[in-house]
Amino acid sequence: MFQISGDVFQTVGLISRRHNRRTVHKVAHCPTGALFALKSIPLDDDGGRRFSAVQPRRESVLLLDLDHANVVRCHGVAEDRHGGELKLLLEYMDGGSLAGKKISDVGRLASIAGQVLEGIAYLHGRWAPHWDVKPSNILLAGHVAKIADFGASRYLRTIRDKSEFVDAVSYMSPERIEGESNVVVRDLYGFASDIWGFGMSLLEAYLGEYPIGGGGGADCSMLMAMICGPEPPEAPATAPAEFRDFISCCLRREPMARWSAVELLSHPFILHGKRV
Repeated sequence: MFQISGDVFQTVGLISRRHNRRTVHKVAHCPTGALFALKSIPLDDDGGRRFSAVQPRRESVLLLDLDHANVVRCHGVAEDRHGGELKLLLEYMDGGSLAGKKISDVGRLASIAGQVLEGIAYLHGRWAPHWDVKPSNILLAGHVAKIADFGASRYLRTIRDKSEFVDAVSYMSPERIEGESNVVVRDLYGFASDIWGFGMSLLEAYLGEYPIGGGGGADCSMLMAMICGPEPPEAPATAPAEFRDFISCCLRREPMARWSAVELLSHPFILHGKRV
């Protein structure tokens, strides 16, 4: 584990910035030159009200304990009490995220899907739903794909930026939008919800646009109504049959009817997909 301090890491550039002041910078470890991603998450809202750091601390313990080839590694966590931020030192993935990418090569898509499923299956095997599977949380580096931002959606109890809220809802499963009060059932649904978000992400990458509402653009209430509609999104008839069936196994309206990550790894789309 690395100690996060300004005299050990030098900022190389900005990777992303959110309206809610969350940033990700590319940083270099001065003694070795190794590159990392440094994520800063504010622990107060725009009005200066401070959120409890208890949950982030609990999450950080789990983050540091995660160790899988297809889960982005967390190398260090620090709370900046003066700046009111939680800082995460993460593995740097130089290929960016799946967001905004159109991948019509189903062989490459199968390779990405299989690797991400391995990461999701690992998390689920630890009884840890991701809760926020979406294209921007699937990171690439060469031929490698990894799931990122595990637990980050739960660091802050409130989503404060409208565009971020719409982005989060876009990949939520119908049952999450409709709500579930039973804690045990909610956790079980969390696993199925991850599969929904994964399926939506994969279908979006194939289409090159958001799969619902003609590529997105709907307001939040309309979007939620479309996601919770009776007919889930599906791959176009022109897509390969194995891919169409794979997507249908991910995007079933009833959560318990969706295939699990382990089951999806045995699907012909994954087994017949070439690694590229």
